[in-house]
Amino acid sequence: MVRQNCYSLSRRFTYLSPKTSFRQAAFAVGKQKNIFLAAFYRRIAFRKGKSTAIIATARKLATIVYNMLQKGQPYQPQATEDYQQKVRTQKLKHIQRTIQKLEIKESELIFS
Repeated sequence: MVRQNCYSLSRRFTYLSPKTSFRQAAFAVGKQKNIFLAAFYRRIAFRKGKSTAIIATARKLATIVYNMLQKGQPYQPQATEDYQQKVRTQKLKHIQRTIQKLEIKESELIFS
């Protein structure tokens, strides 16, 4: 059985492409609990599916690594609570825009 995106340099060492490595890292991050990247993975997976979530998380990881290497910036992970608050704020803004777009009045909104 031959693996995709890899080739053998010798019998002891198998080279994985960076693309495959980032995807494997993204999949591993998605299984974690209290990491903002895991929350990002779960949010995308719920909306668009796991394969798209892996690709999106891998891209985010690649951006983090690029900034660390190219710009010399240390990695400062975002707190999960801050990320969830940011997502909540975005959702509220989206709901407010939808209410304005549909021209719904406050009297028409009923919350039980």
